[in-house]
Amino acid sequence: MPDEALQLAETLLRLAEAQGVCVAGSDWDGYLALATERTAVTGRLDPLVTGRRDLQPLLARIQACDQAQTVLMQAAEDDVLHELAGLRPQQVAFHAYFGGVVAGDDHEARFIDCMD
Repeated sequence: MPDEALQLAETLLRLAEAQGVCVAGSDWDGYLALATERTAVTGRLDPLVTGRRDLQPLLARIQACDQAQTVLMQAAEDDVLHELAGLRPQQVAFHAYFGGVVAGDDHEARFIDCMD
């Protein structure tokens, strides 16, 4: 939905400016990922949103990053995410791109399905 995409874009824009937040993603179909200290989240931006001029600097920074594994590896370095059943970071990123929120702590890491 455009409203949800706009909300995601605005959230990304705010969080990208906050200290300690790692933002990365891919320009494939407008998929983006972000990580805070506790959670890695992915979402899809509507093409109409990606065309907004005020979001272009953020999107340019995101597209210059090394895909979603940058987010997940940074989160792992912060003891937020740990190895998920032997998956490599790029595999975790693949799962995250296709509808997941990846959450965990020092003892447990799991995928939480956020898509119907």
